[in-house]
Amino acid sequence: TIKGFSKQVASVQFIGVGDDFVSCSGDHLVRLYKMSNGKMLLNYTGATEFAHAVAASKNGAVVASGGQDGIVRIWRGKNTKPVKTLSP
Repeated sequence: TIKGFSKQVASVQFIGVGDDFVSCSGDHLVRLYKMSNGKMLLNYTGATEFAHAVAASKNGAVVASGGQDGIVRIWRGKNTKPVKTLSP
């Protein structure tokens, strides 16, 4: 059990075959976690509304999320600020 969300978790995706995964939730959080110890590794910033979906490349170099605000945000590697946003 990993705590720290104040609303429902909407999506989870493991990165490759490793121990890390990304998640997004109703409290507009997009985060990177380590499964074995439950530690949050990164908190990706920028989402302002319910985050519905999250995806990551196999090596974790690219993370993308979309949500209620209609914007897709893309992060690269350990950079927690979006490097690209795609607006409707």
